[in-house]
Amino acid sequence: MVSVVDHLAGGPLPADMLVDKVGVESADVDRLIQLGRDTQLIQAVSGVDGTIL
Repeated sequence: MVSVVDHLAGGPLPADMLVDKVGVESADVDRLIQLGRDTQLIQAVSGVDGTIL
């Protein structure tokens, strides 16, 4: 979670890029995003190209 928030502090990132840029397991992406939203550490915007964090 700390690594995800650290990367997002530098600028927005597409949700599907978390595995490549941050190095999290693909199975954990949905749980990390939900946990980040619940704790208000991550804000997400859905668009036609996907979700931007």
